[in-house]
Amino acid sequence: MDKIGEYVDRLYACSNRIDGWYYIVSKKLGMSGSKFILLYDLADGKPHSQKQICETLLIPKTTLNTVVRGCVAEGYITLSGGREKLMELTPAGREYIDMVLVDVIAAENSAMESTIEEFGAGFVDAMERFESALGGELKRRVLGGEA
Repeated sequence: MDKIGEYVDRLYACSNRIDGWYYIVSKKLGMSGSKFILLYDLADGKPHSQKQICETLLIPKTTLNTVVRGCVAEGYITLSGGREKLMELTPAGREYIDMVLVDVIAAENSAMESTIEEFGAGFVDAMERFESALGGELKRRVLGGEA
């Protein structure tokens, strides 16, 4: 295998393990992975549309809609607006997510701090560049321009 292929394989393995850690954490916290990433994304305190979440996180609309309905029923989020509904955490949702995410965020911050110490802030820029380039190439070569 060539060096580029080895790099891709290593990055792919790391990405899958990172996803796996979040899956394990979501199960430990008693929620689906989709619910975890929805609440995590809403934890920034800003309103988000379902369309934004689907596009940003590449979650199918039907999956997200099911999770949103469950979170509304649990009293964790509210929907407002017209056709393009905006989602926001309720006070109960904010309290819940603050409680369950405190250790997750502490772990992320510690891991990022040690990584940036060793590799510099360019590490994040490089990951964003790779994701953007990969998405563009996959759209062009595999998905026929659609995503």
